[in-house]
Amino acid sequence: MIEENQRTLLDAVRHLSATTDALGATMRSSVDALGEAMSLTQAQLPAAADNGDAGPYKFTELQGAVEGLTAVLKGLTTAPDIAEQPPIGADFTARLRAQEPRLARELRKLLQEIETAR
Repeated sequence: MIEENQRTLLDAVRHLSATTDALGATMRSSVDALGEAMSLTQAQLPAAADNGDAGPYKFTELQGAVEGLTAVLKGLTTAPDIAEQPPIGADFTARLRAQEPRLARELRKLLQEIETAR
């Protein structure tokens, strides 16, 4: 019975590990695609600037925001931030609360920086 439970647990850990790896690969792919799209858009920008549009300023602002978001996403695909981990004695719910809002905090901070820059 114990061996069966251990096998089940190991299978669950393998599945979680594979899912985490797939998520990391998807995020890296998304970051790369976003970078390529920004480069392509930037290459097309001079043609719009010649038309006298106010687009270059808006594009620069958007580019800065996207670069900030890209940096955050790249940070999330690397090793977790040890400083944000709750104490070892903390219960499971407290540990989840400490981990869940990291992305939300980073995105909120980025949005505030964008609003301040306006």
